[in-house]
Amino acid sequence: MGFGDRLKETKDPSQEEFDYENYKSEIHEERIRNAPKIVRDYYNGTGIKFTKGFFKVLVATKSNRIIFMVMLMCAAIVLIKANLSGTDNIKVINNYECELTSFSYDDVVFASVKVHPLAKYRKELEKKASKDAGSENAEPFEVFIEFTGETGDGRTVVFENTCSGQIYDKVVFFRTSTADCDIITVSCTVTIDSQKANLSVKVKRKLQ
Repeated sequence: MGFGDRLKETKDPSQEEFDYENYKSEIHEERIRNAPKIVRDYYNGTGIKFTKGFFKVLVATKSNRIIFMVMLMCAAIVLIKANLSGTDNIKVINNYECELTSFSYDDVVFASVKVHPLAKYRKELEKKASKDAGSENAEPFEVFIEFTGETGDGRTVVFENTCSGQIYDKVVFFRTSTADCDIITVSCTVTIDSQKANLSVKVKRKLQ
């Protein structure tokens, strides 16, 4: 037997086929084993199950239900406040919206009433004016406004100047003023074609 016959055939390790997919799988499993519990639960299928639907999410847990109730209470407070304090200075009279505003500056209280037809009614007036142009059927409406003020001690102040004019399908402003810086609330009575309403508003103070 020659020397060469005693040698066993061996393979070069570098020539062996490397199982990359198996290696990648082992590395992935090792990372999962060392990952935080929430990650392991996710891969095991035992993680948090999210409730479908916006309303179901709001009431899914106790903390969510508390937040949802707080949101409802805040919305209710906003609506109640708006209904109690936001409409005294705006009224609709004979299809015309009237808005009263007031402010004081340099010891003078200014008051203004903005009058304009409602959108649907304005279109009717525009059609009527176009159809009856030059006729008596398209005559404007007469407006008469009286202003009063109330001071902090309950004294009533009557504005010397009243406002009057005509309105139809456009926006019209009626303005007046009085030299009494103690007035905190301005009120007015607006009469449009024999229909009337009372408006009131707090006086805003302008910095001098």
